[in-house]
Amino acid sequence: HPEPATPDPLWSRGLGDVYKRQLLQSSLKIDDLIDPRMSTVSSILKHVHKGTIENAYTILNGEYEVIEADIIETSELIVVSPVDGTIIDHGHLKNNMLLQAKKHSYSVKELLGEEEKIDRSQSYFITIYLAPTDYHRIHCPFDGYIESTMHLGKSLFSVNKKAQHNIPLLYIKNERALMKVNHELLSYSLVSIGASIVGSIVPFWTNGKTKSRKDYIREWEVGPEESKKNVIKGQELAHFKMGSTVILIFDDSTKLDLNSLTTNKAVKFGSRLINLKN
Repeated sequence: HPEPATPDPLWSRGLGDVYKRQLLQSSLKIDDLIDPRMSTVSSILKHVHKGTIENAYTILNGEYEVIEADIIETSELIVVSPVDGTIIDHGHLKNNMLLQAKKHSYSVKELLGEEEKIDRSQSYFITIYLAPTDYHRIHCPFDGYIESTMHLGKSLFSVNKKAQHNIPLLYIKNERALMKVNHELLSYSLVSIGASIVGSIVPFWTNGKTKSRKDYIREWEVGPEESKKNVIKGQELAHFKMGSTVILIFDDSTKLDLNSLTTNKAVKFGSRLINLKN
């Protein structure tokens, strides 16, 4: 792949006031906004948070969606990370239960809102935490067809390390958006967990207008139109208003090579998360 072009300095594009304010509100430094995977200022803007994305959309006429295609691992035997973050838990489901902070167990049936009992003896989960300063858009980890979407939960507790240890059933209590995706090689569920300062989880099929939290919940309940249900690896699926947590649940772990997974491992969107077995 060719080397990505050097991004223009932020200040050279007349965006000063927006980003001066943004930098004062966070611990980000200018260097944090210049990612070698990005080729334009418009794509660098996706790293910032607290409403700046909406401001950037207006300033740059919607061009902030641009991302270099060669940052995505394209092999059909690779599942990519859907987000930038840190793997904080992973493992096989035991008695249909997942593990939270190596301390609390919680039910996969409750997490996914499953009404019928489903055999999860071969399922595997990966929990990825997104810090407030992480890039906070959620992308498709593997091609497939969106079978269903759903919105569950009512609370908005923090999901930081302290909360993970001190609040049992944290991911069951919090608001969450669920997407079930099927492919002939692999089926999985992607759960986006809300948090105290996140507010809304915005699906990709919404239009660009600012909406209320209730509107976004309704859109998750209805789901995308049929023409948008086939998704490809790397495609944006949703975004948080700020960092939070994503949980991936793979239906059949016997199809996966689990050797590369490590707790507390930092991951980047589009990079290899796990391999499928040949």
